[in-house]
Amino acid sequence: VDLFAVTPSGRACVIELKAARGSDTPLKALLEGLAYAAIAQANLASIRQEVQECYDLEITSDFPEVTVVAPEAYWKKFRDNPAAGDWESSLQDLADRIQDSVGVSVSFVALSNTSFSYGLSGTRPSLDSTIACAFALRKGS
Repeated sequence: VDLFAVTPSGRACVIELKAARGSDTPLKALLEGLAYAAIAQANLASIRQEVQECYDLEITSDFPEVTVVAPEAYWKKFRDNPAAGDWESSLQDLADRIQDSVGVSVSFVALSNTSFSYGLSGTRPSLDSTIACAFALRKGS
């Protein structure tokens, strides 16, 4: 799992990160995120307990959300590839069908103007970025 988060509604969220120079397709990124979410769901009882003890946060028993996060350049690389065809609407349709059939919410996020501080010398790590939908809004958004 690249990142694990808790949404404001208390739902677990698995975040799959992709780099601009990476070769994994958006479909592979989605499948990785779903696999990690299934592993998190299988271990949710112990995750819920650990998060409660360490961070005093409650996590619902709902299946984790999946968010694929990548720089805008990652999404553009596939968008500008004519051989990829109309992958954006097909991938969004798949994400919508997954949400409708098993209740897993899927989001695709593009980052731009990003800077990251590792939190050295006792400071907290931080991420500053412009965040946008990668290519389409989630169903119901």
